[in-house]
Amino acid sequence: MGVFTVSFVGGEYWWIVIIPVGAHISFSLGYGWLTRHPLTGTSGLRCRNLLLFILLLLGIVAGYQAYLYKQLNPGVGVRENIDTWAWRPDKLYNQLTPLRGKPQIQFTQNWPRSDGATAAYPLYASAFYALSVIPEDFHSWEYLTNSRTPEAYNRIVNGDADIIFVAQPSDGQKKRAEKSGVTLLYTPFAREAFVFIVNADNRLIP
Repeated sequence: MGVFTVSFVGGEYWWIVIIPVGAHISFSLGYGWLTRHPLTGTSGLRCRNLLLFILLLLGIVAGYQAYLYKQLNPGVGVRENIDTWAWRPDKLYNQLTPLRGKPQIQFTQNWPRSDGATAAYPLYASAFYALSVIPEDFHSWEYLTNSRTPEAYNRIVNGDADIIFVAQPSDGQKKRAEKSGVTLLYTPFAREAFVFIVNADNRLIP
């Protein structure tokens, strides 16, 4: 009764099939083991094949129901993951932002090792590729990294990065740089803003 109640309340109706059938199969296997009835011969082979088929069918049903449940009830959250391959010049239909004119500087060697926050990656990746003349044997991961803000500060303090695109450092990050004898130079290039997304029928919208 508890299984049916939880299934109907939670909307996961496939538990109604999975749990009872799985319990019966487990009981049958346990009973057969305790009574030492070996599954041999034609009947034993049929029994094993039937159990395997039922387990496979239950697995398929459970997977499909879990997929449907995920589609109908998408989770709400904030992720910082980003597909960095979408900002590569060798990718067809990439998302790099081109410059509007000819750049005043270009790097043909000694490319700056760049790192930064996930949200800023599209910006500094576009700038890196637009200002760099890249040879065929170039390995971009040696110069263009996305390790997020805390690790980006660690990398520039340790000398593993030349420039990072991040929010202003915390007091702890400033003290760590000072203790390491590193002077951080700050150049503002953008400002943050809160964006509120509401329903079109919200009465707050004029």
